[in-house]
Amino acid sequence: MKIFINNYSLICSLGSTKEEVSKKLFSEKLLNDPKMYELVDKQVTPTFDITCDLPAIPAELAKYNSRNNQFILKCLNDLSSEISGMIQKYGSSRIGVVFGTSTSGIDEGIKAMSSARDGKLPDKYDYSIQEIGSPSSFIKEKLNLESIAYTISTACSSGARAFIEGKNLIKNGICDVVIVGGSDSLNDLTLNGFHCLEAISLKRTNPFSKNRTGINIGEGCALFLLTSENLSQKPSLELLGAGESTDAYHISSPDPSGEGAASAMKMALAQAKLEPSNIDYINLHGTGTIKNDEMEAKAVSSLFKNTPVSSTKPLVGHTLGAAGAIEAAFCALSLEKEYSNGSLPIHFFDGEEDEELEKLNFVKNKSNVSPLICMSNSYAFGGNNASLIIGYNNG
Repeated sequence: MKIFINNYSLICSLGSTKEEVSKKLFSEKLLNDPKMYELVDKQVTPTFDITCDLPAIPAELAKYNSRNNQFILKCLNDLSSEISGMIQKYGSSRIGVVFGTSTSGIDEGIKAMSSARDGKLPDKYDYSIQEIGSPSSFIKEKLNLESIAYTISTACSSGARAFIEGKNLIKNGICDVVIVGGSDSLNDLTLNGFHCLEAISLKRTNPFSKNRTGINIGEGCALFLLTSENLSQKPSLELLGAGESTDAYHISSPDPSGEGAASAMKMALAQAKLEPSNIDYINLHGTGTIKNDEMEAKAVSSLFKNTPVSSTKPLVGHTLGAAGAIEAAFCALSLEKEYSNGSLPIHFFDGEEDEELEKLNFVKNKSNVSPLICMSNSYAFGGNNASLIIGYNNG
């Protein structure tokens, strides 16, 4: 059974529409920006914030009033006509929701605790705001859906894992449409947590460089409409294959052999009935940490010999539970010529490759390759690996 991507929406630090994001995602301007890798004040942690206005959560859904859910609402609003049409066609009992997050509304919980007086939390505070299940429950209630809705929280692979769950719901006949994606917002919990792991970089992240020092944290959301049939009047993108694996090597460090990551990619290729040579571009997890880049270079090079690759985290930061979905959206934008003009996202780094890493073919300037099939990789704490293949199926 084919799984179609009948439109998608995203918001991140690059912009709040496909057009805004693509203008920066495929630009070469940052390559010549002298401040690209400039050190910042060591008292400040660099982050990739969303600065645009966000829609207000409706009063009747006040228990879901979090910044994280505002990102989701913005993406839902962008796709409101398509979603309405799907509800009319299939019925509310045939549309499911699987969403990924790692923070949900924890920032609102932190703020409520800090403003508590005499042991009493603010009257407007509702604990459900910070529950992991909040994103999917919010979508279900906002759209008055009657089918299955649940949240995936496997750290930085959450957004990618949502695709795999959505695909399975459709293939097993449980749903005709599944709303999938991921959303995470900035908060002190994750920033302080990564500081404790000594994984935060105090300058722009520099993946696969010999000078890399860690990650930057970002925020954002991407939302996709997966369907059992193509509802558009033109060729539709498809989720051609997906793979997942778990290393169980260490709670926060990846298996240095890269075998788990390679296994997820092999599974995705087998499911899509493709060879490594059929992949036109790979969006790397590419966090800029010493161990992750080392593992990923080993895993990717074991399967792919000259495939163009890049990490987009120097442009948007590591968006944690939303990363897999946002980077899948970057692949989708690359595939759609109206947004990419046939280009691939450039690998922004200082140009000083780590010669101790396995060799990869980084996209170093604007190219005209018109990709048909892209892979997006996400790796998470606990060695939770996910690989998605998105493209046009000519078969």
